[in-house]
Amino acid sequence: MPMDEGSFRSESGAPLVTARVGEGGRVVRVSGRQDVRKFLCELGFVIGARVSVVNENSGNMIIEVKGSRVAMDKAVASKIFFTPSPPDTAAGGA
Repeated sequence: MPMDEGSFRSESGAPLVTARVGEGGRVVRVSGRQDVRKFLCELGFVIGARVSVVNENSGNMIIEVKGSRVAMDKAVASKIFFTPSPPDTAAGGA
């Protein structure tokens, strides 16, 4: 549930902006103003959602969340906190 001020919280984590291409994990917190948190929630950045960095270029990132790719600048990505986890193997890994 959103909090009036601050962030959605589950546990501490690292800002998504610190992840390298190919890295990802589970969302544990979304911070920022209420309108920013709501916008990110509507895009699928909710606690427990699997996210991964697809690409990074010139201060922008492409993030995969819930089967979709979302482009955002690093200022927005810094509002999303995650805990690293290995890639899902259910998708047919070796």
